[in-house]
Amino acid sequence: MPVVPGQIGDEDVEAFRQAISELPKPVAAFCRTGTRSTMLWALANSEGLSADERIRAAADQGYDISSLRPRLSKDD
Repeated sequence: MPVVPGQIGDEDVEAFRQAISELPKPVAAFCRTGTRSTMLWALANSEGLSADERIRAAADQGYDISSLRPRLSKDD
């Protein structure tokens, strides 16, 4: 599921959400640095985790997605 860095749209997020809900588990997401995969994960997993929790989970793995806070917060 290719996405353009810095241009992850709502359609991309919904496609990722659908894929991770329908594909057999575990699901592995891959990109060169892991940033796009992490962003898609955070944007697609709004249920059950607050924006702060998703940002903290990403930070615990070495990814700073705090710039997504406004977009992540709209789901809180």
